[in-house]
Amino acid sequence: MQSRSATALTLNPAFLLGSLIAIYFLIGRWTFARLSGDYDQVPLFEQPRVWTVAMIIVLAGIVFTELRHRGSYRPQSVDVAIIVWFTYVLMSAIWAPDAELAAEKFVEVAMMLVVAVAIAMVRSPDTQGQALLGFWWTLVAMGAAMGLLALYMSTGGRVFTPTGGPNIFGRNMGLTGIGALMLATRSFSLAKVSLYTIVLLSAVWVVMCGSRGALLATGVAGIVLFLTARVGFTTKITASLAFSIAAIFMFANTEAGRNATDVFRNRILRQTIEQRYTADRDDLFIEAYELGMEKPIIGWGLSGFLANSWIYPHNLFLETFAEGGMIGVLLLMWIFWKWWTSLRRDRRAMTGTSLAAMVLLVVAASFSGNYYDSRGVFLFLALSVEAIMPNRLPALAPSPSTVESPALGSMSAAPVGS
Repeated sequence: MQSRSATALTLNPAFLLGSLIAIYFLIGRWTFARLSGDYDQVPLFEQPRVWTVAMIIVLAGIVFTELRHRGSYRPQSVDVAIIVWFTYVLMSAIWAPDAELAAEKFVEVAMMLVVAVAIAMVRSPDTQGQALLGFWWTLVAMGAAMGLLALYMSTGGRVFTPTGGPNIFGRNMGLTGIGALMLATRSFSLAKVSLYTIVLLSAVWVVMCGSRGALLATGVAGIVLFLTARVGFTTKITASLAFSIAAIFMFANTEAGRNATDVFRNRILRQTIEQRYTADRDDLFIEAYELGMEKPIIGWGLSGFLANSWIYPHNLFLETFAEGGMIGVLLLMWIFWKWWTSLRRDRRAMTGTSLAAMVLLVVAASFSGNYYDSRGVFLFLALSVEAIMPNRLPALAPSPSTVESPALGSMSAAPVGS
């Protein structure tokens, strides 16, 4: 792998590694058994996510060996913070009240730790840009395919795919739209049309999933994109109006759009506003807080909340407090602090696109899912540090061999602090 890979897009190990990380993120707990409608747990080594994590660590080892040989390996403090937090979460299985429940969750957290180590192993200006591109191209392609599959499978009402329920589906579609928008800004004309179409479809898919958390997270991410766009205010307003008009046309004149409108009326207007339906989130949040206060230092241990309740808290921070106590919360806050201080070292260290993705994932993790469902938060905490500095990210338009182009510093997203 030559140093010019930092400015050209090729199918090198770093790009493939990014693709595998995107697959790991999107595939969730999916198994081949779900093709026949069987959602029961299958043996560990029959799960595609385990195969994917194994390939990730192998490819990371290949890239790491080359980086060490060239002397360009540069680990980051945020990697250390993430690995320490995962290690503490795994250690909390020692005082877990239910060993069987803890063992199931231990496996999932261990996979997250392995991927975090893999990302830390490939820290280099020469490789991380390619890894991020592999991640985004794969996420957008697979996300669009999942969205189309959901439309095909839809019989009306909320939509989802076998890789996750409506909440996960909505989160993934929001990220698909963000990624498609980023890729469209630097792609050739034919790809632009397809990518902008995916952005519009993503808006429909997010609404059709009926997840209020996903809708809120995507809406907040959209505001972040608007505020950080590195263009004039008039251009922002014009682009926003053009998108709004196209979206309104799609919602009003397509079957998918009309179904999405019906879901919005039912889930948001009727259930949320009129009936004030919360899906028991308020009760779960209170219960998680109360359980955490019973053991405020180290918490109840891995799966401690489930052992005392009927599900998980649907909030990453409250789950950490209930199961890991204040030690777990402080270690989690340490990750965010290291992430922020890493960005402050270079005001151009993050584009608005990646900040929007981070915001989407954090908001979504505050209303839905458990540790494993929140894996995207930790992926972007790691991937966004130095991986997308404008002078390091390669060209976005793929070609049969390589494509030399200006760096992404001209992309329509402003760095943090601009």
